[in-house]
Amino acid sequence: MSALELSDGARFSECKDGTELERNSQDARGIHESWSNARRDPFVLKFPPEIASYIFFLCLDKRSDEEVAILPTPFHLGSVCHGWRLLARSTPELWSTLSFSIGKPTKPGGISQLQAVTEWLRLSGALPLAINVIWNRNRFSPEFCDPVIDIINQHSGRWCKLFFDQTEAFAHRFRGTSHPHNLRDLHFTAGLYDLPPTFEMISAPSPTRLTIFWFPILGLDIKWDNLTYLYVKVNTFDGCIEAIQNAPLLETCSIILHRWGSWPPLPKTSIRHMNIRRLKLSNIPFELLCSVLDALELPSLQVYHHETRDHDIKNGMDNVLSLVTRSGNDLKEIVLVMHNLHMEDLTKLSDAAPYLRGLNLSFGCTTDPPVIRDLFYNLSLSGPIGDLPTIFPRLRALAISAWSITAWDYIPCVFSSPHRKLLRLEVARLEVIAIDNDILRRILSLVDDGANIHIYFGISLMEYLPHARENFGKQNHRSSVVKHALEGEMGASDT
Repeated sequence: MSALELSDGARFSECKDGTELERNSQDARGIHESWSNARRDPFVLKFPPEIASYIFFLCLDKRSDEEVAILPTPFHLGSVCHGWRLLARSTPELWSTLSFSIGKPTKPGGISQLQAVTEWLRLSGALPLAINVIWNRNRFSPEFCDPVIDIINQHSGRWCKLFFDQTEAFAHRFRGTSHPHNLRDLHFTAGLYDLPPTFEMISAPSPTRLTIFWFPILGLDIKWDNLTYLYVKVNTFDGCIEAIQNAPLLETCSIILHRWGSWPPLPKTSIRHMNIRRLKLSNIPFELLCSVLDALELPSLQVYHHETRDHDIKNGMDNVLSLVTRSGNDLKEIVLVMHNLHMEDLTKLSDAAPYLRGLNLSFGCTTDPPVIRDLFYNLSLSGPIGDLPTIFPRLRALAISAWSITAWDYIPCVFSSPHRKLLRLEVARLEVIAIDNDILRRILSLVDDGANIHIYFGISLMEYLPHARENFGKQNHRSSVVKHALEGEMGASDT
């Protein structure tokens, strides 16, 4: 055998050994990765799949649309380990909410937004979809966003919720390709715009919930027949009354004006709505507010929120009382945010709403409104023996807030009445609280006996009574130390 043959054989043997070593190394790496995955896989995977997937679902659950940006995504969960990846990709519920930003990706590498959205929609199966769309003005690029919108439009039959944030320039592009029979929740938040934005699908949706921030109502092409919830914060009152008239099933209605100007003429005939149970009218010019109150008749009204502007001299209580009287006596709760309320107004309210159980009075930055002291005094009065009190006889919750309050001495008097034992009282003073120690001890004693009294202070509304109780404890401890020291000195002098 030649030297060359021997050399080739040696090289072959070395290559064979190297290949086996590489194969063994790969096997070892595979075993190590499997062992590492098994070690990293937390106890979640020890549960049955339906329980483990529900734990994942709770991790992604949110309580408000503002939490979208801070939550993990199913992609994040799937990147932890192989077991989590399999579980996440086999759970369509994790992919039923799609949140994305209309804009150019910040990183050129990796999976494109179109690929990510396409894969997300595939993994969601046939479940109803909640779509959250945010527009990044600084990174807008039509060539990136148009294909993404097109692929989402192909799934319009599965849309159950649309949330648009600052996307007024693109809302009209979400037209869909099929009837949105599942779409029940619409949310629009608009930014600054030159031309009024619009939203018009290929087939008008019939939502049950509609939330609008600065997006004109008249720009929406929807059916109002099934609407039960309406929250509107807009720059103009145009379309608000028409929305109430066109939504016969409406139960909760909130209208807040952000700016003021001219407003359309209101219908001269009465608007009788049979289903509205909760109504909020806020920051509306006084003349317009009174006109709206005078036009409405709400037989099912149970909760009313009335908020006047800071510089309004009149409070509109006559119009509120007229609405309550016309609507029957089912009113259970009322919120009054104003600066010039009088005891006479509250007395009339008590007569107009004898079944009122909740009263919330907010005076903003008003300093020590006299009506607070008058109200406490009247609440402390008992009616004839065995009868209900003469004012707000069924009141169970009272909340009061103002810049400063001094009527603390009346609180024990209120709870001395047997009909007020179950009253929940919340008092918030934005200024620093100073309560006489004797009065404070009486209030703390009432709390110890079961009275539901809460006092808050400061802009952050910190609870006051626990701090007061702690301070009393420190004072008593210091007094006890001083007393024992004096007794010790007296004993020493006697000896």
